[in-house]
Amino acid sequence: MVPTVDHKLARYDSPIDTQSEPLTDLDPISPTISGKRALSDVGELEGDTLIHGEEELEEDNEATLIDLTGEEISNPKIIKHEDNEYKDYEKDIDDPSYQLEGYRRKGDKLLALHLSQEAVDVFIKIGMRGFEPLMPLTWDPDFDSFPTNLFSRHDDRTYIKAVGNNEFRAMKALRDLVNLGARARDVLISPVARRTPEQVLRQGIQRYIKWSLEDAGLNITKGPDIPNLVVESGDKNVKGAVLEAGIMDQLSRLETRWDDALLIDIVDEKDRLVDNEYLCDPPTMYGIVLTHTVMAFVALVPGQEGLKQIATLDYGDARYDVWNALAAAIYIIHCRNRLMELREVRRVEYGDNYGVVMRKKSEDPDA
Repeated sequence: MVPTVDHKLARYDSPIDTQSEPLTDLDPISPTISGKRALSDVGELEGDTLIHGEEELEEDNEATLIDLTGEEISNPKIIKHEDNEYKDYEKDIDDPSYQLEGYRRKGDKLLALHLSQEAVDVFIKIGMRGFEPLMPLTWDPDFDSFPTNLFSRHDDRTYIKAVGNNEFRAMKALRDLVNLGARARDVLISPVARRTPEQVLRQGIQRYIKWSLEDAGLNITKGPDIPNLVVESGDKNVKGAVLEAGIMDQLSRLETRWDDALLIDIVDEKDRLVDNEYLCDPPTMYGIVLTHTVMAFVALVPGQEGLKQIATLDYGDARYDVWNALAAAIYIIHCRNRLMELREVRRVEYGDNYGVVMRKKSEDPDA
């Protein structure tokens, strides 16, 4: 039976609350886990900003903060923006590495539930977004109400950034994401609103996706690149099973396209099929499901049946606007970065004609 979504303004104890009632029966993943992995392994995860030593964290930040919880702050450290509107969300964390270890344990559990490593990486990245730098220090003046520790002078520690040369567009895209929750809530109280909250959220998310692809020179419409992220939405009266079927259909079709792009037929000297192989491991497909003010991140893992739910966000509560925006930005940029990696894999094999499916490869490596 597919559970329904409670569209009241739910208060989550964490901006990555996967223990709350799931959007659909998408095999929700509980963050209550066991197991242990050494912190020295963290460097294997995607990105350079997932973990830093305590000395490095203190070098960049006057305080180490956690994502908002709505709880009363106890013994806060000195915080740069002490008069900004988000100050009530800032909380003292004595040991960021302890938080990272907790998310790595959760990641171990998710791997045991057959979530792919790359999907686990983005799950951890989203969960750690209040503990580490995410943006270049040069963005600080434009986001002066953000906690200081979200910025770094070291570019290799940042994740939400432009890979092209237009920093202004990158900052504007993120600013629009931060304002997205307010715009979605406005339609709930406006007597003349012509759109629903999920329509506002969908438009904002698609704009950020468009920026991220253009910034990386990726063309998924008329060009050679294939998307790995799709969006499905429906109003609060649409059943969860309908949304699930819609996103599953989109992701399955993408999975087929990637199979065609990455699978090579190995032939002998007489052009007879001998075997086939992939240029690389088939990638995970990602989806964003929207209903009312709720947004869910889901994944379709190659070789696995059904969808895996990575995170659920609620845009119905203004206190979470910044952290929801950062979660969405991380998720979309993760997908963008994966497309860039896959583009290079295909270029190595096919050159600039990587958009043309070329599945034949000689059995003779010297041929």
